[in-house]
Amino acid sequence: MDEQSVARIKEQAEKLKVAVASISGEVKILITAIDFDAIASAMLFRRILRRWLTTEKVGVYFAGSDDTPQIRTGIRTLGLGGVLKSIADERAEDLGPVILVDSSRHHDDRAGKRFTPVAAIDHHPDAELPEGAFLWYDGVGACTTILSELYRVLELPTPDDTEWQRMATLAAAGIAIDTLQFTRGGWTRRDLEAWEWFMRYANPSWYQDVMNFNLPLRFSELTAQANDIHRWLVRDTLLVVQVDMVREEELDFLSMIADQLVRLENFGTIVIWAPVVGIGIAGKVRSDKQTEDLNGLIARISSSGGSRSEEGDAVAAGGFVLRLPSVALPVVGAPETIAWFSVCISRALDLAPFRNGK
Repeated sequence: MDEQSVARIKEQAEKLKVAVASISGEVKILITAIDFDAIASAMLFRRILRRWLTTEKVGVYFAGSDDTPQIRTGIRTLGLGGVLKSIADERAEDLGPVILVDSSRHHDDRAGKRFTPVAAIDHHPDAELPEGAFLWYDGVGACTTILSELYRVLELPTPDDTEWQRMATLAAAGIAIDTLQFTRGGWTRRDLEAWEWFMRYANPSWYQDVMNFNLPLRFSELTAQANDIHRWLVRDTLLVVQVDMVREEELDFLSMIADQLVRLENFGTIVIWAPVVGIGIAGKVRSDKQTEDLNGLIARISSSGGSRSEEGDAVAAGGFVLRLPSVALPVVGAPETIAWFSVCISRALDLAPFRNGK
């Protein structure tokens, strides 16, 4: 980094220090839409706070679903299970003061709870923060890149131990995944330099486990369906995708396909659903729009079945399940079932019948 860049980062770091000092008690780092870049940013920021400002009480909270196989693989491989906390488990509706990473909107409806950001570190434009909150915005390809440069400017340690190996592996994966391995528009030379720096310390085996976890052929088949058929353009920013019958153990695939689509296409919000053998209808919702009320969207879809859905339908984080009574709909994948749910979801979204989006 050149001298001008180092001076800019040091100036931002001082402002960030003031924001952190305004929080009494636990410093809460909030991820409003969980993905690898957000997790890596939050964990790296946690490490910075504990070593730079010797802040011991630092919690990392996330909204949404951590149920994709890749995220689960990363959490298991890199030992993050005891650190990441779902805000769904928090009883308080108001999280109080937080620091946002990979997001910079005060009213980020994806979280589903109230919070007051005192600072935000983000690479997305269109920030919306309360007056007086500190924004560290930099239009690089991954939020982790911003934190990596802060880490290096502060000259924090890179010890030869398992904890730092895990951190470096997570950070390298976060940058690679968010930039689609440097093929997605918007990545910069700085992202590549940060990735190369972390890879010097990353564990190659763990990195390969996260990046190249095995997926069955069935996943490829469903991905092809999502790309080629059953696509309804609801509005310019919302795409609904249906794939053919899936088994319960394949619901993870819906999460992964939704994640891919929201990164690759210019819709902002993706709803993907399918008939599920022996259950009914299930789906996943993914959005990179900070103004999308995902909890409200999921709740409306979940209740859209009216008398045809069982009482107490399961509403999972980031998705929905409608268990259909066998008396009313004996064949889950029957055309009438699919047509019925198409009407239900249209009603839930308060929209006219879908237009074909192909």
